[in-house]
Amino acid sequence: MSTIAYLQNLRATARRESGDDGFTLVELMTAMGVFAILMAIVSTAMISGFNGIKTTMAKSEVQQQDQLAAEWISKALQFMVVPEGKASAIESATTNSISFYTNASLGTRANIPYNDVPYLVTLSVDNTTSTKQTYVKARQVVPVKASAGWTWTDAVPPATNAFTVSRTVLSLPKTGASPLTIGVHSCDMTTKVCVSDAAVTLPMTNTTIVAPRVPSYVQFTVGDPADPRNGISRIVRLVNIA
Repeated sequence: MSTIAYLQNLRATARRESGDDGFTLVELMTAMGVFAILMAIVSTAMISGFNGIKTTMAKSEVQQQDQLAAEWISKALQFMVVPEGKASAIESATTNSISFYTNASLGTRANIPYNDVPYLVTLSVDNTTSTKQTYVKARQVVPVKASAGWTWTDAVPPATNAFTVSRTVLSLPKTGASPLTIGVHSCDMTTKVCVSDAAVTLPMTNTTIVAPRVPSYVQFTVGDPADPRNGISRIVRLVNIA
């Protein structure tokens, strides 16, 4: 028997007698490789799961913002009113906004001395303030009682008789498309014929509602135009205008 064979036989006999064969370097390296592969698979699954949760939470937050914005816009439009001395409930429309009179306030009542008054509310789309965000904003001017009726002064405190308040109704990633579209429909109460008068988008058209037609209902959509599934569309019947 050669010397090498003798040594190999001696080592095998020692392992059998001790009852512990141990691990070779190859075995250790193989086990570590398998463990690394399993850890990579588990880590990838965990990261994917966390990303999925994050995406779901982000979408849920956007949907909640859209819902809150739709609720407030619905309320403001629903209580649109023609104030005394005014010919229409809609004051004006520009390339990115619509101004109308309504009995619904923004919900900020600090320093506002009146209840149930015709607020002048402007809904606008702001695409210029930020390079990353598009905003739907609301600005409310509270009228001041005068001998000849109501007057609206768009000024903020501490100016005298200033009760203008503003709020951001919705903030969304900038896409270039408008997150708010509004269609105002009026009806001739004698013929019961209804037509579309003003489409509030970017850009917007401004069509005067001529008597005997009066605003009857408003249809609007608010939400991220890049994700139509999150947009909310509603038809709002006007309760103060017959």
